[in-house]
Amino acid sequence: MSQQMKHIKTSLETTDDGKGEDIQQGQMYAKNSMDRFGDDLCQLLMSYLSLEDRFQLECVSKQFQRTVFGSVVQITFNDNLCKRLKIGRIFFEKLSEIAIKCSNIETIKCREIQSPQVLNIFRDNCRHLREISCNLETVNDCWSREFGPLVTRVDYFTNKESLIHCHRLSRLKANHLDDVFDTTSGQLLVKNLKHFKFSFGEPEGRDLLKRFIAANKSINIIEILTYNQQDFGILSGFPELRELSLLSVHYDNSIVDSLRTIGVNCKQLKRLSLRASQLGAFQYHRKG
Repeated sequence: MSQQMKHIKTSLETTDDGKGEDIQQGQMYAKNSMDRFGDDLCQLLMSYLSLEDRFQLECVSKQFQRTVFGSVVQITFNDNLCKRLKIGRIFFEKLSEIAIKCSNIETIKCREIQSPQVLNIFRDNCRHLREISCNLETVNDCWSREFGPLVTRVDYFTNKESLIHCHRLSRLKANHLDDVFDTTSGQLLVKNLKHFKFSFGEPEGRDLLKRFIAANKSINIIEILTYNQQDFGILSGFPELRELSLLSVHYDNSIVDSLRTIGVNCKQLKRLSLRASQLGAFQYHRKG
């Protein structure tokens, strides 16, 4: 009985291996240890803090040290973060410290492409890293091959060929529909998207849209900015469509027929947003 009641606990110890080097043994607690009482609540409270606040508070107690970084699953590279970390050797040292302590990071968000050295730091230390959200600007083929499989969202890109390496891409914003087709071969570069935003203004774009729909039946959200009247009934080819936004359209009877076709065939459609010069903005929500 006494063995069952005994808590398993190891504390920070410094040992001498005879070579003059001190080795620290990591602190570990069994789940049933009283030393871990309140860890769940503490981690929940820590989840409301910014990353900077977590580093300032980690020295408050041993419990804080165990829980303060556990709930960090996303890091966003913005101007403020980069300015605080600064550029140079210290920058990479601080990033390494962040990656080691925040080993549960799953998502990296950034507007500009981060260098392979930066991304390697997080990939090597964050075993749960699975998503990168970024703009593919001035990206080379080497970067695309190495990190493209982790990219899940792109809001801007200049090299369309880089998209072919983004096998898990789920959200994409393009200027025009033909931006997702190879310029030379005409090959479609993206498949199985969930959210797509683009301009649809050229009559010849209808054939491209048919090809796009055939490879992206899984799309849930479509946003279209268009200047020329089109037969939008073709959008009924998205069986899982839930949200549809049509902006800057010219309203006439043909669009009414198209919307009726979409409403009949897209059973999961819950929200329709329409902006026409004659009507202004219009939104429809389907119940059930």
